[in-house]
Amino acid sequence: MIDVHSHILPKIDDGSKSVEMSIEMMKQSYAQGIDTMIATPHFYISHIDVEHFVKRRQNAYDTLVEAIDGMTDMPKLNLGAEVLFFNGISVFDDLEKLTVNNNGEYLLLEMPFSKWNDKILREVESLMYDRKLKVIIAHIERFIDFQKGTNYINELLSLGPLVQMNGEYINGFFTKSKALSMIKDGKVHLLGSDCHNLDKRCPNLGKAFNIIEKKLGQDFVDKINKIGYDIIYSGLSV
Repeated sequence: MIDVHSHILPKIDDGSKSVEMSIEMMKQSYAQGIDTMIATPHFYISHIDVEHFVKRRQNAYDTLVEAIDGMTDMPKLNLGAEVLFFNGISVFDDLEKLTVNNNGEYLLLEMPFSKWNDKILREVESLMYDRKLKVIIAHIERFIDFQKGTNYINELLSLGPLVQMNGEYINGFFTKSKALSMIKDGKVHLLGSDCHNLDKRCPNLGKAFNIIEKKLGQDFVDKINKIGYDIIYSGLSV
């Protein structure tokens, strides 16, 4: 199984604080059945330029890969970024460098934590249809409350992006039903742990996939993972 959203790289954002923590997070993920992870550290255009971000990300990745060399029962690591939306993103030159494995295709996009507007949706639309990027909307569930009283969630989904949900939303007692309904209705295509540490935001997809299998059936689990693996081995149709 695949985790498409994680903050597993050490000391690059608000995720893992050390190589040791990263290793333990990877071990926990593997024990839950996760054999592939995409490391998606936060990218904020207001904090760092793409060149320095890519360099820092590669250094963190190299450090972690060296530390786990020879270890068995560990997930395979892939590189991406969680890119926070910013004005002008649709015409930003270096965006392709932030795509999964630098493949120029799949971009994990974090929408604004505020009321959206038509301009924001038009930029996302331009990313998809002018830039030809395959946009993945990160943790869609976090934006539902922000957009209450508007139709922007539905308008965003109608554009046809891939949509990622966090495991905690499926695992939550009060949110499980809504999460399963969205997955069943085809509004969610991918899962991510969004793991940052070993306590409150720890690896959690094993439980989430088990819930989906029990409540919706193995076919839903297989479909979610197929889309995730297709992203890693891009060039396949999603």
